[in-house]
Amino acid sequence: MERGVLVTSHMKTAFLIPVLATMLFAAPFISAAPKNSKPKKSDNVTPAQLLTKFDEDKDGKLAKDELSKALKSLKSNSVSTKKGIDKWDTDKDGKLNLKELTELMKENK
Repeated sequence: MERGVLVTSHMKTAFLIPVLATMLFAAPFISAAPKNSKPKKSDNVTPAQLLTKFDEDKDGKLAKDELSKALKSLKSNSVSTKKGIDKWDTDKDGKLNLKELTELMKENK
């Protein structure tokens, strides 16, 4: 009778050690995001952050193509750059400055 208990105990130990080792060593790799995954879209950014990130020519304004990229990075993008930029471009220079971009984002929340 004791022999049956020992065999069962050894069998459990022999099974559990590799399982626990796999769980311990694989956990950091399972929870890590893939290196080449695309960043998630987010609306938790300020107009200033969008301007800084997408102002490719560093003129302090977003041109139509830069604005298009900025808006695509947002989850709740309901603005079309084809018709939208003219509505908020109050100084009519063809680009949105920080004040104009702020107004665009306020109206489209």
